[in-house]
Amino acid sequence: RMYFGTIDKFIGDCAMVVFGAPKKDENHHFNALACAVLMQKLNKNINQVRKKQGKLEIHLRIGVNSGNMLAGIRCNQQNMEYTVVGDSVNLASRLCGEVAPDQIITTSAVYNSTVLGNKIIARHYQKLNIRGKEHKVDTYIVEGVRSDYQMTMDTMIEDVINDLEKR
Repeated sequence: RMYFGTIDKFIGDCAMVVFGAPKKDENHHFNALACAVLMQKLNKNINQVRKKQGKLEIHLRIGVNSGNMLAGIRCNQQNMEYTVVGDSVNLASRLCGEVAPDQIITTSAVYNSTVLGNKIIARHYQKLNIRGKEHKVDTYIVEGVRSDYQMTMDTMIEDVINDLEKR
């Protein structure tokens, strides 16, 4: 809710979140990357609590892409769901397998978006051969958000961790 993402679906241990649809969002590049950073930071804190409780840690790999896709309602006799499909969606999914646990990867097209300005901290990663792509995909590893955007994120993480530790 904080970054206006719509949970599309859960597939096994994967969560697919859509930004900029069904409601148009001019800042969807930033919101997607900031949400990914929030998820990784929150997960790191949750893992510290889990470790103290003797539980296994959970690690996330996050791929972020943007582009044309088909969005709409898909239905069959059992259910109806809003979803997105297309090459852009497939690329985001495939990017997840290209990084180590606890990392966020995005394409150069997303990273170089004019909407991002200097809001995101990232480093160039590499050009990757991705199944289904004719040309190598230039990528970046996202490491965080600039300090102007970090305070709200830290406050939210602190609230979630405090609630978790009370359980």
